[in-house]
Amino acid sequence: MKRQIHILLGSSNIFGSPVVFFNNISTGMTEAIEEPIRGSILLMKRILYAASNSSTKLFGTISNGFAIWSMDETYLRRRDKEEKVKAKHIGQGLFLGGKGLAMGFLEGLGGIVYQPVKGAMQEGVFGFLKGIGKGIAGITVKPVTGVFDFAARTSEGIRNTNIHPERPRLRIPRYINPREPIREYSQDEAEGNFLLKQNQNSIKKSAGHSKMEYKFHMVLIVSLC
Repeated sequence: MKRQIHILLGSSNIFGSPVVFFNNISTGMTEAIEEPIRGSILLMKRILYAASNSSTKLFGTISNGFAIWSMDETYLRRRDKEEKVKAKHIGQGLFLGGKGLAMGFLEGLGGIVYQPVKGAMQEGVFGFLKGIGKGIAGITVKPVTGVFDFAARTSEGIRNTNIHPERPRLRIPRYINPREPIREYSQDEAEGNFLLKQNQNSIKKSAGHSKMEYKFHMVLIVSLC
């Protein structure tokens, strides 16, 4: 267990998942060495993705930590509801981040007034005093939370703006016969159909056919002896 502590800490959102960050960078550097042109582009994408991913997790953890100190259950539930909507691109990230920033400042400033009033209505004098405490805590904590929410949401939008590095295909695309139900994946059929698609233009020229469909294929072993 002790040997795994550094892995657990490195993957933790508290530190922005540094293990994921360095794994992306190291993979990008390997790709850049193997394929200089395409790999260099992927390296830049991986750096941008890794940085924005780490920032999203780090700022999100910090903002959640500050939000708890607001001691406002209504505010916390509203934040939880907002966080369920994920930013799909940079535009949405800026919008959601700005919304979180505005909510932090408005909730913080407004809490000075409505928290004591709310407390007095619910619990009388004791509630009024407790509301003053919540209002003072909120005017400090909520705007700071909003700032980190803005940073986290913006980073999330950058991360999700179709910049994730290309993932290598694990297998050749499945062959699907348009006149039959979809069957279990067949490596032989997939390879045969793939070879036909790859060489379709040259086969059309030599055979004179305008349309070709894969049926089956055989491997011929020719002896040179």
